[in-house]
Order: sequence, then C-alpha cells, then structure tokens
Amino acid sequence: LQRQACVQQIQLISDHHQRFVQATGDHPKVVQARALGTILAIELASESATDYSNPVRDRILTYFLEKNILLRPLGNIIYVVPPYITTASELAIIYNTIQAFLNSL
Repeated sequence: LQRQACVQQIQLISDHHQRFVQATGDHPKVVQARALGTILAIELASESATDYSNPVRDRILTYFLEKNILLRPLGNIIYVVPPYITTASELAIIYNTIQAFLNSL
C-alpha cells in the first residue's frame, strides 16, 4: 500500500469516481451519488424505503452479474469498490454499465 504505484492507482480510481459522481448526480433515478476514496455509492430512487431489503437489490445484482460485473448492492444503493489494480478502461466499462442500468429504470 505504500508503493508509489499503488498510491497512484488509488488516486486514479478516486479521481474517476469523483468525475462519475458529478456526471451522474443529476440523473432522475439517482437520489444521491457519492464517493470516498475508492468507494462509490449510488442511491437509487425507489418506491420502497432505503434499506437492505429494498426489492431493487435483486434487479441490480442480476443486471450487473449478466454483464460480468460484480457489484455490492445493499438494497437500493449500488456500491462500487474496485480492486486497486482496476484500470481506467475497466472503470469506464463499469460506469457505462451503471448509466445503462439507470436509463433502463
């Protein structure tokens, strides 16, 4: 974690997350998009309460698994916690898939 290459990779992911938050925060299906370091969280608008049992969880999980992307949905909140070796092009794939999912709602 102290190697310069790892520090740079963490910064790359963090920077990309921040740009995605800015680009996605105004989407009508997004209640809130936020990032802290390499963690990205997107809270989706839902008729049910925001909690772990929100039924949109299953839809999120199925959608992304079908696209070969393993995310951590907690109810109606999508969490993206990529490994530090994730590249900018891989992040772009994830972000594009999130956008496509949001547009499908």
